[in-house]
Amino acid sequence: MQMDVATFAKQIKQDGIDAARQEAEKIIETARFQAGKIEAEAREKCAKWEKDSAERIALQKAKSESELKLAVRDLTLVVKKRVEDIALFLLEKKSGESLSTEDVVRTGIKEIISNFKSGQTWELALGKTLGQKLAKAAVDNLFKTEEAKLLLVESLKKEGFAISLKGSNQTIELTQDSVIECFRRLLSPELSKIVDQSIK
Repeated sequence: MQMDVATFAKQIKQDGIDAARQEAEKIIETARFQAGKIEAEAREKCAKWEKDSAERIALQKAKSESELKLAVRDLTLVVKKRVEDIALFLLEKKSGESLSTEDVVRTGIKEIISNFKSGQTWELALGKTLGQKLAKAAVDNLFKTEEAKLLLVESLKKEGFAISLKGSNQTIELTQDSVIECFRRLLSPELSKIVDQSIK
């Protein structure tokens, strides 16, 4: 069967189109494969970046939380110290006023002496206010007692008194310093509880 020129041309054209279509499909298939590969690599990189970022964020968060805890601890210690200092300052003033009065000192001395056997001689050191007011001769009259004899031996720098049995190295002290030290021991744990509870 003979093919005319028109049919032949049409056939060539069709063959060219088919070949071009097949080549285009191969190119598209290759492009799709390459695009899929690029997309997979991009997704993998993104996942790695996200993981790295999440790890960095977690580390930064942990570091920030740790620093915050240290800052809270330091601030809590500063607050505790400041409150304690204020309380002790006020107590020092108040205890100084009380321990410089004759009634408080007399009552304290008699209370101590009454806990020991009578007839003993005591050495007495008075705080600066009472110590300046009193002459040695006035001590027996001021703190007159049948249970003991009192000897004024020195003056203290703080208000209050210190008393000891003559010849003994054991001294009982009721001064601003001893009151504040006792109060500090009581205050510190209680203050810690209060401040710790208030920052939770």
